[in-house]
Amino acid sequence: MRLRSPLLLGAIALTLALLFVLVASAWSPEAPSLPHDQAQVQAALHRAPLLFIQNAGQFAPQARFQVRGGLGGGSLWLANDALWLTLVKPASPQPPAPTRGEGTESQPPAPSEGSGAGGEGLHLRLRFLGANPQPRIEPFHRLETHVSYFLGNDPAKWRADVPVWGGVRYVGLYPGVDLELSGEGGRWGWRLLAGAGADLSAVRLSVEGAEEITLE
Repeated sequence: MRLRSPLLLGAIALTLALLFVLVASAWSPEAPSLPHDQAQVQAALHRAPLLFIQNAGQFAPQARFQVRGGLGGGSLWLANDALWLTLVKPASPQPPAPTRGEGTESQPPAPSEGSGAGGEGLHLRLRFLGANPQPRIEPFHRLETHVSYFLGNDPAKWRADVPVWGGVRYVGLYPGVDLELSGEGGRWGWRLLAGAGADLSAVRLSVEGAEEITLE
């Protein structure tokens, strides 16, 4: 459902950060306690940099970059005119199937158990209203990470060692205003960079796909 009115951003960087945190928190259940080994893995993932993977022909042409990491199983795609964000709510753990013993016959698990299926997803389209529909998109901080795509049997469609970056900047999103996306502490974040004389009152954000968003 599209929001009835766009969000007017005053304190731009802070408001954008709060927006993502509040939407994501509504879809993030309380984290369960993890065994020691899993906790170490989670800590390592938290320290890992986010990957802004450039589209070198392995994705649909509308997608300029894919962001991997820091999304809890979700995804983030960067297009010229929008950000496409999917948040995933983990599926509730299923009780173990009964086993033989104490007069109880074993029963096969339900079809959904043990299938590895993900949880429910929330799909959001984030657009800056009245913005430049074709801003210059510049990646920065080239990473040493190597990512390759070998899809199908046609070598002409394979993409080896595509560029991976630490962040992306939308230059000229509004006159004198750039949008910068990067990752810190295993999470993605964004901020607006305004030059002298830039009119921040022109910045408006539309969130499509959310029934309700609250700023505090």
